[in-house]
Amino acid sequence: MALLGWQVAVPGNAYIFAQQIMALISICDPSYTIQGWQAALLTIASAVSAITLSVFVMQRLTIAEGLAVVVHCFGFVIFLAILWVMGPKADAHTTFLQFRDDSGWGSNGLATLVGIIGPVASFIGGDSAVHLAEELQDASYVLPRAMVTGCAINYALGLIGLISFLFNVGPLDDSLYDYGGQPWVAVIYRITGSKAATIVLIIIIAVNVSSSATWD
Repeated sequence: MALLGWQVAVPGNAYIFAQQIMALISICDPSYTIQGWQAALLTIASAVSAITLSVFVMQRLTIAEGLAVVVHCFGFVIFLAILWVMGPKADAHTTFLQFRDDSGWGSNGLATLVGIIGPVASFIGGDSAVHLAEELQDASYVLPRAMVTGCAINYALGLIGLISFLFNVGPLDDSLYDYGGQPWVAVIYRITGSKAATIVLIIIIAVNVSSSATWD
């Protein structure tokens, strides 16, 4: 089960990358209709690209990882700045009540369990520190602290990002899924009204996802 879970989880990054590419196409061409086979082919292409980079560009992988960290940090700040400065910022009562009453699942418990899978996988991040175990001095002391620290940072920043997004998500309607089924893309486009700004943010997210797929 562990092996099967790992084999399924790694292509998950490739699929997320494919989703961002389809969202990018949807923003550039509103008439674009997503097909399932396109998502499958983009996922395969992403996975093959990640494997190719890992095998043949290992000498430059450190530089790529450093650039990915910079893009990730600046992307997070830019994302929050857009939400805080340009977003409509609904009141707390309206924001949280609409998610409680309008989940569409008929059961808030079921909606929570389904929706929490992605955030939990993103927040834990413990495997990133484990990969460094063989390269650490005094790993038994350093590694657990690195894992806990990484999780704590992810939880704190993730909570800030989540709350900021919820206050700016706007009405929960079908328009949230107009751009490749990516609600965050629709929200950013609503806020900025700019295709260029939305495209830049999609590219930033895609770069971060592709770097994760490469490392895995």
